[in-house]
Amino acid sequence: MAMLIFNLQNLKKHAFMRSFFYNFGSRLSIHRAIDQVLWILILLGVMLSFLERTFLFRVLRMTFFGLLIFLLFFEGGRSRYMIQFLPVIYILAVVGWWRAGQFLYTNQFIQFSGSKTLWQRINKKVKLEKKEADNQG
Repeated sequence: MAMLIFNLQNLKKHAFMRSFFYNFGSRLSIHRAIDQVLWILILLGVMLSFLERTFLFRVLRMTFFGLLIFLLFFEGGRSRYMIQFLPVIYILAVVGWWRAGQFLYTNQFIQFSGSKTLWQRINKKVKLEKKEADNQG
């Protein structure tokens, strides 16, 4: 007797996850919305990679735009072959977001208080509490 892999118990067990990914799943619209938000963030990261001006990233950006032109001319807008270029896209997106954060930090748009500053504040508060306790006692 052969054991059935797809038995009824396994189908019920994973019904929640299937509702996100199957074509007629009840939560498919949630999955598609999350995918669109992620792609917008990735493409925004690619655009932010223009802040990085090294030769390597210029070549990666030219590769990305060459990919888009290839898909537009020869594939009619379909993205069947886009998976081959995902490493280039992800590298540009990560570097773009990193460079944007670095740009905001160096231009004082965002001020980070480091752990040393926090530790100094805690020590100062503890010393004040000890001083108050000594004065009361």
